[in-house]
Amino acid sequence: MDDGWKPDDGCVQRVAGLLSEFQSPGANQHQILSHLEEWCSSYRDYPSYLAYILVSGDGLAGAVRQSAGLFLKNSLRHIIVSNAVPDVVETVKQILVHGLRCADRTLRHTAATCVATLASCLGFSKWPSLLRDLQMYLNSGDECAMDGALNAIQKTWEDSPGRMEEDVGDSTSANDCLLPLVLAQMGNAVVHIQVASITILNYALFNQSSKMDELISAYKAGVFSLAHHPEAAVRRVVCIGLIHLSELAPSQLEGELSLLIQYMIDAMQDPHHDVAIEASEFWSVFPEAGFDGELLKPFVPRLIPLLVKNMEFDEFDEQVAEAEAYEEEKRESASELRPHLHASVSHAPSSKDGDMEKDQEADVEWNLRKSSAAGLDMLSGLLGDDILPTLLPVVESNLQQGNWKAREAAILTLGAVSNGCHTGLKEHTHAIISAVLPGLVDQRPMIRCISCWTLTRYSRHVYSNTSEGDGTLLERVTHGIIDRVVKDRNKIVQIAACGSLATLVEEDPVLIKPYIPEIFSALSFGLQHYGKGSLRAVYDSISIIALSSCEIIQRQEYADILLPSLFSKLDTFKASRASAEDPEILPLLDCIGTVGSEAGSSLLPYAQNVFHSCMSLAEGYYYAGDATPVDPEEQVKFIEHTLDTLSGIIQGLGPSIAPLFSSSSLGSLLVKVSVHSSPALRQSAFGLVGDLADACMLELLPFLSPLMEAILECIKPENITGDTIDACNNAVWALGVVAKKCSSQDVAQFAILSLERLLPILTAPVGVLPRSLVENAAVCLGQIGNSTPETIAPHASAFMGGWCAALRGLRDGEEKQDAQEGLCSVINANPLAAKSHFAGICECFATWSHTPKDPLPSQMAHIISGYKSQFESDGQWDSVAACVHTAAILTVCTWNCMSNSFLYAMTDPVGSCISLQEESRVVVVRFGHDWDDTCMQMDETLASVADKIKNFAVIYLVDITEVPDFNAMYELYDPCTVMFFFRNKVR
Repeated sequence: MDDGWKPDDGCVQRVAGLLSEFQSPGANQHQILSHLEEWCSSYRDYPSYLAYILVSGDGLAGAVRQSAGLFLKNSLRHIIVSNAVPDVVETVKQILVHGLRCADRTLRHTAATCVATLASCLGFSKWPSLLRDLQMYLNSGDECAMDGALNAIQKTWEDSPGRMEEDVGDSTSANDCLLPLVLAQMGNAVVHIQVASITILNYALFNQSSKMDELISAYKAGVFSLAHHPEAAVRRVVCIGLIHLSELAPSQLEGELSLLIQYMIDAMQDPHHDVAIEASEFWSVFPEAGFDGELLKPFVPRLIPLLVKNMEFDEFDEQVAEAEAYEEEKRESASELRPHLHASVSHAPSSKDGDMEKDQEADVEWNLRKSSAAGLDMLSGLLGDDILPTLLPVVESNLQQGNWKAREAAILTLGAVSNGCHTGLKEHTHAIISAVLPGLVDQRPMIRCISCWTLTRYSRHVYSNTSEGDGTLLERVTHGIIDRVVKDRNKIVQIAACGSLATLVEEDPVLIKPYIPEIFSALSFGLQHYGKGSLRAVYDSISIIALSSCEIIQRQEYADILLPSLFSKLDTFKASRASAEDPEILPLLDCIGTVGSEAGSSLLPYAQNVFHSCMSLAEGYYYAGDATPVDPEEQVKFIEHTLDTLSGIIQGLGPSIAPLFSSSSLGSLLVKVSVHSSPALRQSAFGLVGDLADACMLELLPFLSPLMEAILECIKPENITGDTIDACNNAVWALGVVAKKCSSQDVAQFAILSLERLLPILTAPVGVLPRSLVENAAVCLGQIGNSTPETIAPHASAFMGGWCAALRGLRDGEEKQDAQEGLCSVINANPLAAKSHFAGICECFATWSHTPKDPLPSQMAHIISGYKSQFESDGQWDSVAACVHTAAILTVCTWNCMSNSFLYAMTDPVGSCISLQEESRVVVVRFGHDWDDTCMQMDETLASVADKIKNFAVIYLVDITEVPDFNAMYELYDPCTVMFFFRNKVR
């Protein structure tokens, strides 16, 4: 406890009183919270009071003391970041560490939560006394102190595992100091201490702590010794530990694998549900651990029936209860609808390695049924058809049972193994489809749901039969699912059926085409008759179909079935302000944006109406606050969705949007939104600016000046933060599109200022900024350079290195083509400034996997040849060539075409990797002298077949006198040598 700080009794009573009121039933918590925040703003040491009440508030209710701790925890990060009251933080730290020994377990765990928050913010290197205190508590033998210390360590692992590995001095980490002490507590007689210690060690193993390499044998021995512990809580964390060992240190288990398999089979039957769930996870990990499937085969007769049994619904499953309630036509309430999660449109170039995508997954509870199904899916992939002799009789038996849960589990089983046992099940396709189809009309809604899913899991078999001339299965499956969409009044079944229709189309958009009118009619029915929750499934299905096969939605006769119903929903929402502010309009807007971006000309008959509807909504949302108070966050959300929808429509209509844009106020609205305080709103605005520039630059010109000011302001170095990255990404992308579409004179006006903004992005240390932003900047600079190279070329020496480095990560495509053409233009405008970056330029050129479009190959050839001539004149060529990456030296060539359009002369070993890095074609290289009779005969032969083989082979001719670099490498001593390369390797 801090001897320097003493609490004022009056302040303690005031804060405790407010916290007590906050806990009272019926209290106005918002008002009380305001009073508490007002008090806190008046006392710089308020965190100390909260900590004091938590730890030393004897006589106060436990709920009041816990509330003090939670309020403290929520304010700690701000206190640390602001660094305004370091002396108060020191006081809080001392009080909280004392609180880890509280007799009340709830209070000491609350103190541990606050300690973990501080440790995550500060790290152990800035709080070395914490490490000493935790070690002391773990060695104390005091149950309360040990429990508090373990809880703090566990929560630090959960909040910030990296802090546990940080160096705290002498090349030692917190793990080095703490994990051996934690390991010693695995044998503690107190169950919750055992559980906490195993949990921490499980975290350390899962996060691959280096200290666990030393402790792994002792940890394994400890886990095995506790495998049959009488307490379920211990058995549960033991199962987790064994699964982590299997996944991350499988070699540790090789000698005990059979025993482990047997243990997990037994644990799956544990009377405690939590233990059984964790044990079931083992079967999903088993194949990924690289274990030999042969060891598992003797256990299949016991394991498979058990997995199928565990796939049955629990007696009191909430999902079943909900579905059964909808059988009685229960109406949806607002509380049953999930908030809509919107992914704002972000424009990032396509990187070679790709960026991680953030999936929006439904918040679905994981249970024994789902874990068992996932495990069976993985095991079927490992063991394949070998499980079918055991599995099929179990499924057949369950399908005949009166117990609907057993029948449902059997249908789920068929779906789970459909991929892993694909070959063996092919001959049973007709039987399986015939067995599952009746489930579509079963009295139980969950059987109807799982039947929809399982039928689409066999869509590959169904389509295979169709392509072989038997379309009966596809007809039966498609019509069966369509009937569920149209005839089923249960919301849960409607959602499953809509998803299954989308999967059918996604799996094979060609073979399903004869059924598209019926599918679109069914989805149109859903748009007109479904309730709110089911409508979201319709929107999702329509979006999936549009993205998976734009050709379908682009056919006018198909679009005319679906689009009127879709757009009429928008008209319904637009009819009144109350409707327009209904959150259920948001998924509809997302769907319209997706469909609009893919529909192309089929959108034209509806363009005027849908564009004006979106404009009306956007303006209504933007100016809503002028008349009545609105929630700013809600206002931003609605405007953002509407702008993204307009982006999709503009992408789909292309230049046809020009008259609609010209007659609207969208340009003026964009000018205002582009300087909005919300980064998310600016992100949408800049994305829309780029789309408009691409579609109708001439019509956008009147608004270009203020929009460019907003874009350039957004990407100032001081304005690029974690919160604004996505807005900056779209701003840079839009800047590039404008540069590509504007005249050179217009681009020249903002080129230098743009360069000033882009340069810090391109030259930032690796990892400081997201790669997507850096690559966007590189593409943008290329588009500026392509338009007005003479404007930025004088400054090339400042940005050439960073520019080339950023361009190397781009995938082949239009943006890379634009960027490298701009690079060539800038180099040609100032070759001297770029000369020192020759190696980087070569390696940048060498990143193409396929031959780029003209005129880029000849531009590259001209640059490489020019620099080589200069270096040779200066006597520097050998030393310069040695600095170029080996792959570039070996594979780069120029594309100087000979008179025969299918034979290419490889005149230089340095230039680009395009030749030998062909991904889909064989590269044929003839080495020799062009004047040699043998070579000339070979050239004639190659020329005679070049046109015939051009789709799968490309031919190059190398004169070994002009290009001697390959002679020693390939031992080219014969008059004529022909070599074959595929994917950069000699074949």
